[in-house]
Amino acid sequence: MAKRVILKLNGSLDRGCRVAVEIWSGNARQLELVAQLPPNPELANWATLHWQRYRAIGAPSRLKPESIEVDGSINRRIQECRESSQKLGDGFRQWLDSPEFLRIDRALREEIDRREAVRVFIETDNAQLQKLPWHLWDWSESRRAEVSLSCRTSPLPPPKSHSPQVRILAILGHSAGIEVETDRQILETLPHARVWFLVEPTRQQLNDCLWERSWDILFFAGHSETEGEKGRIYLNPNDSLTLDELRYGLRQAIKRGLQLAILTPVTGWDWRNNWAT
Repeated sequence: MAKRVILKLNGSLDRGCRVAVEIWSGNARQLELVAQLPPNPELANWATLHWQRYRAIGAPSRLKPESIEVDGSINRRIQECRESSQKLGDGFRQWLDSPEFLRIDRALREEIDRREAVRVFIETDNAQLQKLPWHLWDWSESRRAEVSLSCRTSPLPPPKSHSPQVRILAILGHSAGIEVETDRQILETLPHARVWFLVEPTRQQLNDCLWERSWDILFFAGHSETEGEKGRIYLNPNDSLTLDELRYGLRQAIKRGLQLAILTPVTGWDWRNNWAT
C-alpha cells in the first residue's frame, strides 16, 4: 500500500507559511512535523505574471491543430509564457530550499525510501499556493510520488456504494473545435463500469440526472471559462452553467453517493476552490 504524505500550508506567499507534514502508512500516522516557509513576494509576482501570460495565449491544448492559427503574436505569447514558467519553477524550487523548510525535506527523505510508492496531498485554502508547480518539488521528483491538491475545508464523501459496477455520468459538453471523442472511447472501454453519456445536454437534462439517479463518478469534457474565481461550463452551444447554479444538484449527487468529479475543461482551473466548496 502506498504511503501518504499530507503537507498542510497555512499562510500565503506574501506573509509566509506555517507548514505541517504528516506521513501515513495505512491508518497509522508514522510522523508529524511542523516547520515554516518564509515570505516570498517575488515568487508571488512571478506566479501572477505566469498565469496572466498563460491565459493570454488563447490556444488551449485540447484544440484540434487545424483550428489554431499560429502567427507572430501567438508565438511571442507562447515564448513569454515559457519564460515565466521557467522563472516560476526556479523560484519555487529555491523557496523550498529555504533553511526553515529543510527539516521537513530531510525527514521525508529519511522516512520514505526512493523506491516506495507515495501519494502526496498539498492541503491549503490559499488559491495562489494551490497554483504553484508542486510537481517540481525536488523530493517528489526523486520519488514515485503522485501529487494532488486538497482544500482544508473539503468534506468527506459518504461511504462508497456496494454496487458491482462503478456508475459514471459522463457529460460531453459543447465541443466545437476540441476533441472529446477520445474521452468517450476511453470511458466506453473501462472495466466494471456502467457509463451514462450526456452529449451536449440541456440544463434540465443534467439537473434531472443529478437529482434523480445515483452516481459514483461525474466526468465533464468541453468548453469552459473562468469569470474571476468562478467557473462556467458550456453544456451545448446555447446553454451554460456556473458552479453556483450547479451547487444544489451536486450536493444532492453527493448525498446519493458521488465520490469523484473529473473535469477536463479547456480553461478554468482557477475555480477549483469554488468547485471544492
